[in-house]
Amino acid sequence: MIKHLSDPELKRLIKGIYLNGERDITIDSSITTIFACGVLDAKDNMVKNTMDSLVKELWVKTQVGGLARYKNDNFRRVSIDTAGNPWFISTIRLARWQIAVASSLDDLARSMELLKWATKNALPSGVLAEQLDPYSGNPVSAAPLLWSHAEFVIAAGECVSKHQEITANNPT
Repeated sequence: MIKHLSDPELKRLIKGIYLNGERDITIDSSITTIFACGVLDAKDNMVKNTMDSLVKELWVKTQVGGLARYKNDNFRRVSIDTAGNPWFISTIRLARWQIAVASSLDDLARSMELLKWATKNALPSGVLAEQLDPYSGNPVSAAPLLWSHAEFVIAAGECVSKHQEITANNPT
């Protein structure tokens, strides 16, 4: 996997390889599956470089914030002036990575900001959509999206476990 799905020049993982052998180097948040499913350790340098690239390339620089799905994603895209629409799954996967690599409560606080982002951008009923308008924060597609909710629940559980692990290893 490392041999074929990493790019030494980009110093990160790539999206995939087509049947004709062409490599798809599109920066894509789906690459987070590699640590989320335990294929590579979240602390692996290639994973870290990939996550840093995701944030650099896909963070939505508006009041809404959040992480877009992939570069030049046109599915219900609101504006070409942003990295794309923020997706709950992408943003929560970033939180899950931050949780996985956290070694202190300060580190863990960064992931909590992303989980707070998800709750802030939920509908009043608590429903999480698929993606949001990058300017208004309104849902622009499926709501509720079960996968968004599942990622949030997984992240919340991982955050609690990591908090317990950190406090057990660093009693005050």
